[in-house]
Amino acid sequence: MTMKGSADGDTPKANYVTSEQKRIKRTNLSSDSSHQSADSSRLPSKAQKDTKLSEKYIVLPKICGYGVAGSVRKCIHRETLRTHAVKTIDKSKAKRVDRIQREIAFLGQVDHPSIIHTYEIFEDKKNVHIVTEMCYGGELFDKIVDNAEKGKQCLSEHETVTIIRSLLDAVSYLHKNDICHRDIKPENILFEKKGDMSSIRLIDFGLSIRHRSGQKPLSSMVGTSYYMSPQVLEGSYDKSCDIWSIGVMTYVMLTGRPPFNGPNDDAIFGKIKAAELEFSGPVWEGISEAAKDFIRCLVRTDPQARWDAEMALQHAWLRDSLLNKDLCQENISVSVPL
Repeated sequence: MTMKGSADGDTPKANYVTSEQKRIKRTNLSSDSSHQSADSSRLPSKAQKDTKLSEKYIVLPKICGYGVAGSVRKCIHRETLRTHAVKTIDKSKAKRVDRIQREIAFLGQVDHPSIIHTYEIFEDKKNVHIVTEMCYGGELFDKIVDNAEKGKQCLSEHETVTIIRSLLDAVSYLHKNDICHRDIKPENILFEKKGDMSSIRLIDFGLSIRHRSGQKPLSSMVGTSYYMSPQVLEGSYDKSCDIWSIGVMTYVMLTGRPPFNGPNDDAIFGKIKAAELEFSGPVWEGISEAAKDFIRCLVRTDPQARWDAEMALQHAWLRDSLLNKDLCQENISVSVPL
């Protein structure tokens, strides 16, 4: 489980995200089965094994962030003097080597403005080094934490719409290329610039997998507790699990708390399966009906009825906000096809 808190309407938002949770927030669940990991293990590695990272980059000693099996530092290209980020993964600490191969393969294939851009990948006996663009704005999760701890509204509707639209565009791109991310959450969204939420980057493809329409459903229970769809918990799902995660994320961004909450994973999973969305209480005062409708369209228990990324991008909440930045003060009439 990544974060703890309360879903009760009168509970302060800060209960969802605390300093302790900031330290443990990257924990996720994983029970990958061998038949699924086999697909990723056949993906070609793009890592340079004959060139040392230090030959092309000056790696600064200060650690900018931590992952499950490694850390992130700034690095400077020796020729261009441009600053990048380098994610160093300790192979001895990685529980699944195929996940490293999977992330390398996908990062080398994807090319979208809202997905982290990878420049080069190096591999030595101990580590894999992934050099990416440098994002200076921090994580979306930290933005939610900071606002919640200050007692503020988490994110305005306009801020949320801006981020979710970019994220949906990236996920639409992934799904069209038969890639399921499987771990979409605020921790995996970076801002390109400090103080600017208009440009995001989706990161962390360690749990991503290729899955084509018509293939046997995915069965591994992977991801982060709060954002898993009922089908992931049941062990039979497809790319639509990413859409559920985005719907849950939207709820979190607007309120500072997850829609399906509990003291432990079992309690959270029980609420996910019940899928009873709550839109009452002070936290929802002033939030438009269009925003609530958008969440309902994505957080549908039936994956066949759940909107896909392209449909979601056409929802009135996202579409009309292009013309109205003061969306949170408007009440848009929504007609939703079933």
